Amino acid sequence: MEDVLEMINRTPGVEASLIVGKDGLLITSLGEAQPDPDFLGAETAELLQNADAGMQEKFEKGELGMMSLEAENGHIFLKSINEVTYLMVLTGTDVSLGMVRYAIDSASKTLKEQL
Repeated sequence: MEDVLEMINRTPGVEASLIVGKDGLLITSLGEAQPDPDFLGAETAELLQNADAGMQEKFEKGELGMMSLEAENGHIFLKSINEVTYLMVLTGTDVSLGMVRYAIDSASKTLKEQL
């Protein structure tokens, strides 16, 4: 798993990548995740679950693929890997969103096979 995270982190602008259980527990992380990676996992797990439920039940759009959050100082991408894990990628503001999304899509396919 670490080799996949290393590949993502080589994308210009990526600050950190994490694999988190949908229960909020951190599985592994690589890079400079701020705040603490354990805190990030716990906080975003609930966000991801609510977004996934909304996409399926309220909007009838099916299972959540990828969610991205944009803020003043960067972006957070959340991508479901399987029923119990997801990938989180943190970036700065100076980043090619297309390159990051491509890296996340490629990595999630590999992680799906590994997990």
